[in-house]
Amino acid sequence: MIRLCLLLLLLFAPWPATGGSALPDDRPLRVVMDNTYPPYVFLDGRGTPQGILPDLWRLWHERTGIPVEITALDWHDAQAAMRAGRHDVIDTAFRTEERDRWLEFGWPYARIEVAAFFDNEIGGITDIDSLRGFAVAVKEGDAVIGHLRSRGVDSLLLFKGYEAIVEAARDNKVNVFVTDQPPALHYLHKYNLHRRFNASLPLEAGDFHRAVARGQSALLAEIEAGFAAIPEADRAAIDRKWRGLPLLDRLPLRMLLSAAGGACALILALFLWNRTLRRAVRHRTTELEQSREVLRQSEARYRELVEDANSIILRMDSTGRITFFNEFAQRFFGYRAEEVLGKNVVGTIVPERDSAGGDLRALMADLCARPERYLTGENENMQRDGSRVWISWTNRPVYDQAGHLIGLLSVGNDVTGRRRASEALGRERERLASVISGSRLGAWEWNVQTGGLVINETWAGQLGRTLAELEPCSLDTWAELVHPDDLEPARRALQRCVGGDSPDYDVEFRLRHRDGRWVWILSRGRLLTRDPAGRPLLLFGTHTDITGLKQAEEDLRTSNELLSLFIHHSPIYA
Repeated sequence: MIRLCLLLLLLFAPWPATGGSALPDDRPLRVVMDNTYPPYVFLDGRGTPQGILPDLWRLWHERTGIPVEITALDWHDAQAAMRAGRHDVIDTAFRTEERDRWLEFGWPYARIEVAAFFDNEIGGITDIDSLRGFAVAVKEGDAVIGHLRSRGVDSLLLFKGYEAIVEAARDNKVNVFVTDQPPALHYLHKYNLHRRFNASLPLEAGDFHRAVARGQSALLAEIEAGFAAIPEADRAAIDRKWRGLPLLDRLPLRMLLSAAGGACALILALFLWNRTLRRAVRHRTTELEQSREVLRQSEARYRELVEDANSIILRMDSTGRITFFNEFAQRFFGYRAEEVLGKNVVGTIVPERDSAGGDLRALMADLCARPERYLTGENENMQRDGSRVWISWTNRPVYDQAGHLIGLLSVGNDVTGRRRASEALGRERERLASVISGSRLGAWEWNVQTGGLVINETWAGQLGRTLAELEPCSLDTWAELVHPDDLEPARRALQRCVGGDSPDYDVEFRLRHRDGRWVWILSRGRLLTRDPAGRPLLLFGTHTDITGLKQAEEDLRTSNELLSLFIHHSPIYA
C-alpha cells in the first residue's frame, strides 16, 4: 500500500535527473542544520557532520545528481546564516509562526517529543506551568523558548547546543532543562547521567521539516520530490545504521524433565508467541495507517507547493503533448487546464515561429528528442490572446525504470520585461553610437562594478593610438594616461557623479599622446543605469579634444600680458 501511494505521489514529483535545477546557478545546494542532534546529525572527531540526515542528503544527491554542501552549526547560528542568505535550505527545523514569516516549509518527516529533564531529587515537575521558579536550561534558538516564556517560565539559561546543556548538568551547573528527547537521551547516556535524571511526560511535540526562504517554492518542490524518490528500504537501512537493532531476549534452553513438562513448555511458548505476534500485527497496522496519513499529507503538501508556486510548471510527454499545467501557468497563459491537456505545446503556448522568423516547431521537436541539450534556455512563447512573451525555462527529462525518455518537466519564469528593456538599451546604444560617430567625439562606457572601460576608435585616435593598442581597457588604463596634476580632481568629480552628489560628470584634464605631448580633453558623462539593488552600474560619456581651444586661450593670455606691458612702459601713457 505504501509503495502504491508513493507511486501515485511520484506521478507529480518525478525523480530528478542529472541536469537543470531550480538553483540560481551551477553551485552546490547549500544545506545548514543543527550540529548536536544525535542520531539525526552530530559531528565526528574531525568536525564532519554525520548521522541520519547527512546520509539521507547523500542519497538525495545520488538520486538528483545535484551536489550538496552540508554545514552543521549551533542552532542559533544556523538560523542566522539562513536568514543572511548564506544557505539555500535549513533542515531540523520545527514550524512556528515566527519562522513561517521568512521560511517556506516542506512536509514533516519526523515526529519529535519535547520533555523536561530534572535531577531525580526534584519532584513535582509534570508540565510547563510546574517549571515556573526553576532556572531552566534551553538551547539558544529553540522553538520551545517561545512556549516557555508565554507560560511565565522566564528564568532561562541559554546554551549553544544540547551537549553543552548535558555537560553543564554533569558539572552540577544545571538541574532542570527542557530539550527534544532524542539528543537529550543520547547525551545523558554518553555522560552516564541517565540514572541521575528523570524525565517528564512530553510537554509538547513538533515535526522536523526542511525549509527554504520565502519565494523559493520551485526549489522546495524539487527538494521534496528528490526525497520522495528515495526507496523505503534505503531509509530503513540508514535508520538501522544509526539507531541500531533491538536486542532479542533469548530464553535458555532447558532439558526436558518429562514429556508432559516439555509439551506444556511448548504450548506456553506458542501461546506467548501468538500473543506477541498479535501485538506486533496491531503495532504494524498502526504504523501503516500513520504512514498512509503521512503520505496523504505529503501528497497534499506537494500539490499545494506546485499549484501555489509563482512559476510556470508544466509537464509534457516525449511528443510535446501537455500532461500537467499548474494554476500559475493557467493564469499566465490564459488557458484552463482542460483546454490544453493532451494538446501539443506548439500552437497553444508556443507559436509556430518567433518574431525573428525562427522555426519554433523544429526547436520543440529537437527539445523532445534531445532534452539534455536544452536543460536551460529562453524562447518566445504565446498567450491565449496572441500576445508574445519571453520565458526563461529550466527543463528536466523524465525517464521510466528502463531508462526510456517519457517526457519533460519544465519550470518557467517570465523575463519579458527584462528582455524588452535589454533590447531598448541596445537600440539606444546604437543610436548614441551613430550620433557620436557623426560628431567625431570619443565615447566611453565605464562599468562601475567591474571597473571595465569600453572606448571607441575616436577616443584612442585622440591620443595617436589604435583601439587594439589600449585593449583590454579599464579605469587603470585611463589613470595611467592622465597628467599627475589632473588625476585626483578628475577622480573626485567621477566619485561625485557615481555617489549621486552631482547628476553629471564634467571635467577637463590632460592625457598623454603617443608622441609624449599632452592633449587637453573635455570629458562629460552621466550615470545611465543602476542594478536591482540600487548600486551604480554603467556611466556613459564623451571626450572632446580641446587642445586647440586651450592653446588659443594661452595665446590670448600672452597677448594680453604683452599689451599690458607695452601700455605700462609707453611714453604716451606715462
